[in-house]
Amino acid sequence: MNYFKRGIGILMISVALIMMPKLSFAENGSAYKVQEQQFFESLDVPLMPGLYEIPEETIVFDKPDGRIIESQAASDHLGSVQIREFYENSLPQMGWIRVSPESFVRQEEILTMEIREQGAYHIVRFLVSPREN
Repeated sequence: MNYFKRGIGILMISVALIMMPKLSFAENGSAYKVQEQQFFESLDVPLMPGLYEIPEETIVFDKPDGRIIESQAASDHLGSVQIREFYENSLPQMGWIRVSPESFVRQEEILTMEIREQGAYHIVRFLVSPREN
């Protein structure tokens, strides 16, 4: 019976370690918690922990000169400052170069981020479109 209890204990500790959030470090060296890194369904942009994607608001359109993708996420407990800080730290790690407070470029695309308040929620809208030369 002791072996069974030990086995259950080891199993519970193993599951807890697997489920434990990882620490991720921003470029400036500050640590912020990141759970299992999730991405928007249609974008290669991370989904900030605490934001929830709104799949029915996603639009994907491929055209000869590039793609247009719009995705949105919402949170009822994160503020716009927290959201903006997360993306200002994480997008450059994925190759996006900040060109304005709301815009990033990478290769031939521009990503625009808009954060707005809607009732008790903060809504984050990402728009990826071809970059004009």
